[in-house]
Amino acid sequence: MKAYLLGKDEQVKEIRRFAVDQEVSCSFEYLSKKVSAVFSNLSSSAFNLFYKGEGHMEELEPVNFGVM
Repeated sequence: MKAYLLGKDEQVKEIRRFAVDQEVSCSFEYLSKKVSAVFSNLSSSAFNLFYKGEGHMEELEPVNFGVM
């Protein structure tokens, strides 16, 4: 997976690559913890996750993954 850390102005601040096992790739909790670990400055901050597909970005929410 390739992750981009965007600043408040939506400009790319950092880019990181990391592996995600297929069996947990649909787990919002796993992905948010993994991103927080990869971008250590996020560990004490709230952040939003987005998925970029066919040229557009969609915000990921726990509800999209079946988490309440």
